[in-house]
Amino acid sequence: MLIIEQTHNEETIKRIITHPSLWPHVSEYGQEEFYPVCLDGVLDYWLCSEDDVCYGLYRIDMITSQSREIHTALLPNARGRTAKDLRAMIEQILIAHYKCRTLITKIPSTNRLAVKYAREGGMTEMGVLKNSWMCKNREVVDVIFLQKELMPCQPQ
Repeated sequence: MLIIEQTHNEETIKRIITHPSLWPHVSEYGQEEFYPVCLDGVLDYWLCSEDDVCYGLYRIDMITSQSREIHTALLPNARGRTAKDLRAMIEQILIAHYKCRTLITKIPSTNRLAVKYAREGGMTEMGVLKNSWMCKNREVVDVIFLQKELMPCQPQ
């Protein structure tokens, strides 16, 4: 059974983020190290697993009382159906745990797999920050901003 649970284990977080299949896509040129920071309710990590298999994690950053930013770090073994199921689970956690109404993410335009995953999950583009991410090969690319409304606002 798939499980998503909050983690403060800095070794596990670092091992996932710096995994060779992820690190080139989530780090900029010149960023050689990654140091996890956990601030309950402000910056949280949610570990995804099943039995003894680790599928990666989600980082959730507080933007406002009603919105959160999500950073997805799923390992190659979490592709396909597993990734879709994990996405549905983390959205339920965002609603139940954070009372999150709006979810946003920022993805370098070269990370096509992450952009596809976000769009398949119902996120829509809300803007582009031009020439704002320096890839490991020193290429400067755009960052795509996407959002999704998780809980519609009810009229007062």
